[in-house]
Amino acid sequence: MPLPKSFSLHKDAAVAPLATRPGPLELLKQYGGAYIVTSLTMSVISMTLFYLLASRGLDMRAMLRLCGIRLGDRAGAFSTFGVAYFAHKAASPIRFVPTVALTPKVARYFSKGEKSVAMSEQAQHH
Repeated sequence: MPLPKSFSLHKDAAVAPLATRPGPLELLKQYGGAYIVTSLTMSVISMTLFYLLASRGLDMRAMLRLCGIRLGDRAGAFSTFGVAYFAHKAASPIRFVPTVALTPKVARYFSKGEKSVAMSEQAQHH
């Protein structure tokens, strides 16, 4: 069954192979602080989400088992935060995709702010 048109790629769209997509070090070199801000923001959102889900009663251990992660015999010894942290770490590859997509936008946002600060400083000196 074909995908609906809204899900298909434009015929001219190029999809980079996995080997050519940027990794964390390349993003850090290219975008610097914008990558760090984006990555940390995504991590805080992820950790908060998993903690809220675990504290509200979602069986995070079962979810981790579905992902192939077994906490072992000592699973009962982990706190809600500990289990949420394991889920957060397991979701790292999922979190990286939006981080890659958002980092250039965050960098542009910060560069616009720098330009407006520089322009206002120039206006004050004239």
